[in-house]
Amino acid sequence: MMGNSRWTGVMVVILCSVVQADVSFKDCGEDQDLYGEVVRGRTRNFTCTSIRSNQNVTWKLDDFELGTCPPIKLSGTCDTSTSVFGTDKFLPRRTTQSKSVMTILDTELRSLRNGTLHCTSLSSTTCNIDVIEPADGRCQADLLTSAWPWSVHVHCNITGGNSTRHRYGCRLFHKAETTELTEPTEPTELTELTEWQVMKQNTLPTGSAVCNFTTPLNTTVDGHHHYTVKLKPGRSWKNVKFSNDENQISRPSMPSIDKCSYPDLVPEMGNLTCRCIADRVGLPKGWLVWSKRVNGQFNTNSPLRSGKRGETTLEMTTTLTRQDDKIQFRCDVIWAHNITGDIKSFTVGYPASGVDFTVSEGRSVAENREAVFTCSATGGRPSPNITLRREGGMFFGKVKVEGPSPLEHRHAVRCEDSGRYTCVASNGMGPDVEHTDVLNVTCAPRDLSGDIPTVNIEDKEKRFTFDVIANPPPYHVSFFFLGSNPSNPGSSVRAISLTGQCGRKDGAMYTATCTVVMDNVTSAAAEGLYRGSVQNQGGILNFTFEVKVNATLPEPPPAGPSVAVIVGVAVGAVVAIAIAIVIFIVYRCRKKGSKTTKPPGGRGSSTATTPAHVYGNINMQERSRGPQDASSPGPQVEGQARPIEGELSPEGLLYVSVDFSDQPPRNRQPLCPQDDAVLYSDVNYKATDG
Repeated sequence: MMGNSRWTGVMVVILCSVVQADVSFKDCGEDQDLYGEVVRGRTRNFTCTSIRSNQNVTWKLDDFELGTCPPIKLSGTCDTSTSVFGTDKFLPRRTTQSKSVMTILDTELRSLRNGTLHCTSLSSTTCNIDVIEPADGRCQADLLTSAWPWSVHVHCNITGGNSTRHRYGCRLFHKAETTELTEPTEPTELTELTEWQVMKQNTLPTGSAVCNFTTPLNTTVDGHHHYTVKLKPGRSWKNVKFSNDENQISRPSMPSIDKCSYPDLVPEMGNLTCRCIADRVGLPKGWLVWSKRVNGQFNTNSPLRSGKRGETTLEMTTTLTRQDDKIQFRCDVIWAHNITGDIKSFTVGYPASGVDFTVSEGRSVAENREAVFTCSATGGRPSPNITLRREGGMFFGKVKVEGPSPLEHRHAVRCEDSGRYTCVASNGMGPDVEHTDVLNVTCAPRDLSGDIPTVNIEDKEKRFTFDVIANPPPYHVSFFFLGSNPSNPGSSVRAISLTGQCGRKDGAMYTATCTVVMDNVTSAAAEGLYRGSVQNQGGILNFTFEVKVNATLPEPPPAGPSVAVIVGVAVGAVVAIAIAIVIFIVYRCRKKGSKTTKPPGGRGSSTATTPAHVYGNINMQERSRGPQDASSPGPQVEGQARPIEGELSPEGLLYVSVDFSDQPPRNRQPLCPQDDAVLYSDVNYKATDG
């Protein structure tokens, strides 16, 4: 233990082992590590306290006395005569009545190696001396953020340390503040993170050792976070340097969802795009992620989209199906513990699967009656809107009619309202769904396309056309010769051949074009006024036109008995016979009618006193009932349709004259409203006053 050999850079640790509680060492180790470190070339003081004022203090190194110090009131000087080391090496003092200090002036003595310093009074306390060379080194920290919780990994390379008692170790401390530590001195207000960690190997003055620490990252306080390592031997402090200066802690802001391609309603199979924005993603840098709710949970471990560290904007695009209805998406910041962000819900929309469209019942309506349009959509979200429109025209004065499904529209119709109507179901979630149906408005002929001009015949044939509104197109055209007086009842046409035919105009449902063909002009007697009639099942439209003959015609035959006169006489005889038959049948009708009770004021009522003039047409191509058996058909009546005129008597009888001059006598029959004489024929007539 004793000797004069010199120490090279030795650092001593002295452990204070308290034998009795009333005497103790001050500055001997720390935290139950009762070793006093003595470093070569440095003065080292050891203090013995809790000494009674009337007691002597004796200092020893192992079993060798170093000196005795009496109480101050007796003597202020310590007796070192018994010291074998001399006062230039060990200097004891009595500083107060309760305290004595031992100063080691030279640490190069080999006798200090692993020696034990004693302070004795009535009791004794000791401090183990460790001759040391202080350890040195460099420490660096890295953040581990690949898993939660985030942590700090500290790695220290230790060099140059030596201990005669083989005491090597590291301890990690933490401090949060706004300024960095600049001096490697022992900082204050440190939080001890670890116990002494034994180095991986004992070191020699020329050797090295390694210390590693891993501790959770403290993210509860914003600001700079410092980590410091305390080394032994030497109890020196080493600041930990962070790579990329990541010792700054800053919590991120809450992210929000912004600028979605659809606000809340997304079409089925539509691409939904949304953007997530955060003002800051924190320090150390966090990152944004998108997730969706599945089985009631948002799983950020399997996100829809994950951004890069430090990015404050992240876009997400996904395609939604009908099964994704009411889906929720969330945007979070992944940082230390996750920062929950904004949540947004979306509804999936889809178009209607079809429409039900009806146009009245049977799609045929008489003019001035009410047509009913009913349209409803099948399926669809949101509920589709219905649009009714007409192809190629206005929808009763409007471009279209709109409303929610189901939609019903009623309107009194005219013939011009015939056409194709379309029902369209639309909700903006896909292609519109539509269905088209036809409205057929029946009406009598009306509205000539204009006044028919005078027809000048310069040779033997002439034709002209005119338009009428009629549905269906007129199927019967007839003509009467009026001469020069338009109020004449008219007669058959002889001096000219007139034929007419009507058909659809350009495929329209309510417009017809009628063509009149005039030929076989035999004489200038064809000149004059003519009344024409076009007829469909709704009624008759009469029109008047004038014919002028400008062509050179043969001279009429000389006067005297001629074939025409002979034919006229024959025709007169036939007419006389026909009139006789009419009178007979009328007599039968009146006789039978007198046996039948007529409703007051009705057809055939005796209260009717003013006769009505009737003119019209009769289609003689139908069968008539037999005079005896009303259920059996009579003979087939042949020939073309004939104009008729007559008077409707107060008794309800219809007296008419029919031109049968070109028919056999068997077809000359009067018309009578009684069952035994009524012809089953297509009769249209119009009654006028007088």
